[in-house]
Amino acid sequence: MTQEDDFARRLTTALDGGVKEMDASTVQRLASIRRQAVTARHPASQGHGVLAMLHRHSFMSALLALAIVFSGWWFVHNAQPSYSAETDILLLTGDLPPNAYADKTFSQWLDSRTLF
Repeated sequence: MTQEDDFARRLTTALDGGVKEMDASTVQRLASIRRQAVTARHPASQGHGVLAMLHRHSFMSALLALAIVFSGWWFVHNAQPSYSAETDILLLTGDLPPNAYADKTFSQWLDSRTLF
């Protein structure tokens, strides 16, 4: 047990003992004031979390929607083409052996073929 835990336990015990010494009307008044303070701080109608914040701030909602659309556009335009088995089949069944594609002079050979 840390010093903080020990202090919290002693403080809780002291506060609980103080409540036991109060009369019932004082305890009820304190409970009522506490409920009012909590309600004023966190009204139940406002909700909590990101969705409630977006509901209260329409600019943030529009900004979030715009960010989602832009992210989708960026992903679609920058996605790598999918790898397929067809590429392997065409490579292995073509006229050239696979080692030819790894040769450094292959691109020069391709360029010379396209000129004619």
